[in-house]
Amino acid sequence: MTAQFQSLSLCLFDTYRQQQQAETQSISNNMATFPHTTLVKQMEELLRCPTCHETLKEPKTLRCFHSFCKDCLAKHVKSQEEKVEEGDEHFFCCPMCRTQIQQSEEESVETLKLNFFINNLLEMLSKQKRTAFLHCQSCSGQIAAACKCVDCDQYLCENCLKAHNNWSALRCHAVFSLEELTKPENQGKAKPKGRCHKDGHDNKPFEYYCDSCDRIACINCVL
Repeated sequence: MTAQFQSLSLCLFDTYRQQQQAETQSISNNMATFPHTTLVKQMEELLRCPTCHETLKEPKTLRCFHSFCKDCLAKHVKSQEEKVEEGDEHFFCCPMCRTQIQQSEEESVETLKLNFFINNLLEMLSKQKRTAFLHCQSCSGQIAAACKCVDCDQYLCENCLKAHNNWSALRCHAVFSLEELTKPENQGKAKPKGRCHKDGHDNKPFEYYCDSCDRIACINCVL
């Protein structure tokens, strides 16, 4: 089962890379959404809980390598425990393959180890759903977004990105393509900066810390 899961995952990532390379040449309203839609469907199928048939939530993986939502597995284990008589060994069967999983009295579904690979795929799926039909937030047309400027906290199309980069003051901004936004190593970098909502401060990002006030501040706060 492990080899099958890894094989499906590798095919998924290979498909994703090929689709993104094709998109780099030319992004249009119709063509830009198709690869994302296909990828999302493939990932949803791969990450579906066998019990509730929904996308895995807080997945727990058994030693037989089948994964289930934490709540779904907890309900299954509880129903099996109710049938165990006092003094019998504590074990339950995998809902998929019926492999017996032994547990001590101290062990529970909560103590099962996390599957970081599946969690990373779930994070990637979440990103893909958010970026599948994103439109440029800078221009008035319904043009597909190609990237996001973290400093401006805006999704941009290719034309708006060129205009953005023509401003020397904006060239130092952190800009990520939609493909880069899905990578786990960029999750922290792509988080938008907090912004100042004081009157007259134009929603500027917090970039400073005031020791006297013991709070973060924007450029207008410190002037």
